[in-house]
Amino acid sequence: MARASDQMLVRRAIEGDADAAGELFQRHWKRAWKAAYRVLGDRELAEDALQEGFIRVINSLPSFRTDGDFGAWAATITANRARTIVETRAQRPTVPLDERMPAGDSVERSLDESAVVDAIRDLPEDQGRTVMLREVGGYSTAETAEITGVSEGTIKSRLARAGARMRARLGDDDGA
Repeated sequence: MARASDQMLVRRAIEGDADAAGELFQRHWKRAWKAAYRVLGDRELAEDALQEGFIRVINSLPSFRTDGDFGAWAATITANRARTIVETRAQRPTVPLDERMPAGDSVERSLDESAVVDAIRDLPEDQGRTVMLREVGGYSTAETAEITGVSEGTIKSRLARAGARMRARLGDDDGA
């Protein structure tokens, strides 16, 4: 028996076939998990992002472009879920402020990192996702293009625009 295409499995899953949805997960979970892990750098959090991401993937199947790469689409959704986890963790302190404050020179570095996170959060969604995948997640330009479904030139353009916006926001207009 020939192996069903991703597009066929998507159609069957949309019609309520749980086995088809399970097969899509089995085929693509590793790629999606890697996308989450590159953003989060933590195995357990990547597993959480994978689970939540694939729930969103399954719920969003009707919006999937059947001519697209399902694995890249699922990885993008999962990476976006991972990004949300990063943002949520940055907004929710887990220890009291006085215990989190670093001593000496690390205070300035901590404030600088916080300003960068805020600058990324304020970028338009496409630029923010590109920065998170490329710079935070460690994906190459080609991998980022594949995950987001755009050309490498578009990725480079988004990174350039995002860099200019971030430098302006952070008060570093000379580009250094």
